[in-house]
Amino acid sequence: MIKIKRDVMLLPILLATMLLLFSHVASATPSGLNNIPTADVASTNVLVLQQFTNFGADQESLYHFGFKYGLADNVEIGFDKRIHDSGSGAGVSGAGGMPAGPWVFQAKYRYELPNKDTSLGLGLANVGDSDEAGNSYPYFVLSHNLQSFRGHIGYGGKDAARGLFLGVDKTLRGGTVLRADWLQTDDRDESLASVGFLKPLSGPWIIEGWASFPTAPGVENTFTLKFDYVLDFRR
Repeated sequence: MIKIKRDVMLLPILLATMLLLFSHVASATPSGLNNIPTADVASTNVLVLQQFTNFGADQESLYHFGFKYGLADNVEIGFDKRIHDSGSGAGVSGAGGMPAGPWVFQAKYRYELPNKDTSLGLGLANVGDSDEAGNSYPYFVLSHNLQSFRGHIGYGGKDAARGLFLGVDKTLRGGTVLRADWLQTDDRDESLASVGFLKPLSGPWIIEGWASFPTAPGVENTFTLKFDYVLDFRR
């Protein structure tokens, strides 16, 4: 109980600090790898604040901040918004190749299949004003635990954004996670691959980072650095 009260008291201070540091707000993407969702969801009554930055050569940096929350067993929700008004330059637009824009909403439901090693995720991301945020992104994904790593395969999107996505991740000692993914873009004529990592830091902090490599002509490689702050209300 003491820990929860302390975390609640820290929440407005943390939000204000992030806004001052990046002064440009809020981004929550579905639980997943670098640029794709997985069947994973935030645990019930766990709130994850997220801030990330996209940057690269010959492109303007984009700043985002937001959250995802375990609303109930196997149910995750979240909101996100691009902080900065600038365009994405020649790099990957927004988070995970999805259009950046105003406040948008995401939700996901996780269903564990009978063999216990495979889970199905059904979700909808980027729900907002389509004129500014672009199309919403419905998807389904299967995540399977193998002996030494996990594999993910799914399909999602609308219109030209519709396509297949794949990913793998492996957890090392100390909780560091190595991960890579690939998805189809531009009406399945192009693709976006990425490699990255996730590493728990001191206390409730987690750092993530990855590099994205698009095949679309004129779109530059993009690097993403992300910080998560986990508030656990289960205790």
